[in-house]
Amino acid sequence: MQLQSGGGAVLTNPSVYLSFWGTPNASARSYLESFFSAVGGSDWANVATQYCSNAPVGATSCGAGSAFAGNPAGQWKGSWVDTSTAVPTTPVDADVENAALRAVAHFGYHPGAMYFVVTPSGSAESGFGTSWCAWHGSTVSGGSQVPYTYLPYQPDAGASCGVNAVNQTDSFGHGIFDGFSIVGGHEYMESITDPYPNSGWIDANGNENGDKCQWSAGPVADHTFGSTVFAVQPTWSNASASCAMSLGSVTPPPPPPPPAPTPPPPASGPGHGYSILNSAGAIYNFGSARYYGNLLDHGYPGVAVSLAETPDGGGYNILTRAGAIYSFGDATYFGNLLDHGYPGPAVSLSQTPTGRGYALLTGWGGIYTFGDAQYYGNLVDHGYPGTAVALAYTASGRGYYILTAGGAIYSFGDAAYRGNLLDHGYPGVAIGLAVTKDGLGYSILTTSGAIYSFGDAVYYGNLLDHGYPGPAVAIGDTP
Repeated sequence: MQLQSGGGAVLTNPSVYLSFWGTPNASARSYLESFFSAVGGSDWANVATQYCSNAPVGATSCGAGSAFAGNPAGQWKGSWVDTSTAVPTTPVDADVENAALRAVAHFGYHPGAMYFVVTPSGSAESGFGTSWCAWHGSTVSGGSQVPYTYLPYQPDAGASCGVNAVNQTDSFGHGIFDGFSIVGGHEYMESITDPYPNSGWIDANGNENGDKCQWSAGPVADHTFGSTVFAVQPTWSNASASCAMSLGSVTPPPPPPPPAPTPPPPASGPGHGYSILNSAGAIYNFGSARYYGNLLDHGYPGVAVSLAETPDGGGYNILTRAGAIYSFGDATYFGNLLDHGYPGPAVSLSQTPTGRGYALLTGWGGIYTFGDAQYYGNLVDHGYPGTAVALAYTASGRGYYILTAGGAIYSFGDAAYRGNLLDHGYPGVAIGLAVTKDGLGYSILTTSGAIYSFGDAVYYGNLLDHGYPGPAVAIGDTP
């Protein structure tokens, strides 16, 4: 049974905003941000582009010149933690709608945008996990219709809402968070083709494109988005009269690399500042650090996970979880995981002291080198415990440090150990590491934005001092 037009609109330029109402699970937030940063421009999302706005009621296809549903790259535009109102244990529809309106007020109204309201573990409307896993609807803000989705904490419903539906649980979130990409993807695709429910594309029984292919009807399966795999369901394709995972591939071209700079002279002294990157992609500068732009300024897609300053402080590279690298100021591009098909997700980037190369650390502990960067081993080679979260070359480039989430540091090559969070009982989840320019110290960054200095590393402030938003994801030291 084919989908039929209800005569209404589709989203011709879709975008996604995530509003985490209440304190989110950090891993779940990262997983959702990674997923929605990857869907735009994908062959999976391309299935929706066969449907159009304002087709005659009952039509099952669109004529030439129609306004078709869009599938641009970089659809995820940002996240927000909404703590303005306490989350009820059992919210009702009106609570969720009000949360969606707060999200619109925070992010602003954007034509084509859909706003996800994500509630934390222990909070969900009645019927969650027994009758439904998520739902989407629309409201009105400033005279404009606004699509929104209610997405409770899927693991609370266990297998009923996708836990381990496709994968075993791993450190990235596959398995435990399968339901977030399956169910979140379901509502995302329905919001594109039927953003104002039952006015867009539905079948004669009232089913939308996601409903027709959910769970075993699909079936659900892993699908590759760039270099990352997510569990998703297919959606209905009138073109093939079946559930489909793709309808042709749309791959946006990478930004051109900037021209290579003249290698700077060696730095002396510990450095006089640093930059901190947060999970939304914003950059905050301390001391002598300078601002050269971020992903949001340029509309570059992806979840920013790491920042690597150039040796002269005249620029930096930003790494996304998918493994893409974007260069700012005098930073040079030498390649990324996507160019070579190396597996991700990417978690950290470290520039060599010459400025002529860098190394990428992945979530499974692998290290990939580009330009003049050298390999000296990793945690897996030596059986060292912990989840690797950051990599930083020494001042000579003949070694590096690897930081784990627990705050431990492992030294390779000529890297000299100068202490860690565990030695001193410092609190927090470690996320970033910056070696001083003379190599005689380093700073450890935690997700809360706190910084702990070792050796000759100098403290210049942190996110908490200034009330800057987090969570923090990376730190880069400047001359």
